[in-house]
Amino acid sequence: MKPVDPYSLDRMVDIVTLPPVRWWPPAVGWYFIAALLVLWIGVGTTRAVKRYRSNAYRRQALRELDQIHTGDFASLSSLMKRVALVSFPSETVAGLVGMPWIDFIGRTCPQAHFDPTVKGLLANASSRVAQVACEASSWRNAVAESRKWIRDHQADKVQ
Repeated sequence: MKPVDPYSLDRMVDIVTLPPVRWWPPAVGWYFIAALLVLWIGVGTTRAVKRYRSNAYRRQALRELDQIHTGDFASLSSLMKRVALVSFPSETVAGLVGMPWIDFIGRTCPQAHFDPTVKGLLANASSRVAQVACEASSWRNAVAESRKWIRDHQADKVQ
């Protein structure tokens, strides 16, 4: 018998490769991650829709704010009061007039900074029916700060 040469090319065979790993179906962990992702997207979408719907009164008030004529502090105060009645308990808001009304606006949105002239005009606006002659800068401040209050007031800030 002839000795077998382990280094002989006659004994050479091809390398055996494994079949490629399939990408589908994924492992169980990926199903878990996908379920969490779908749940997260669903909760986020639900919260976004709820927040959008709950702020419809703000968008409507901002549209109405753009239609108020210059110097019409009575309409401006009335609009803000209607917004407050939607956001806060009516027993807290309904009876507020004068400086308590202005203090309420300041407590519920500290970012809104009305100048003293505007505060006085808004505080006395419920007793006026006609428009008030005021400086253009005062009216711009009143509208800008009212817009900020409508957009940013927080119902949890009322005490």
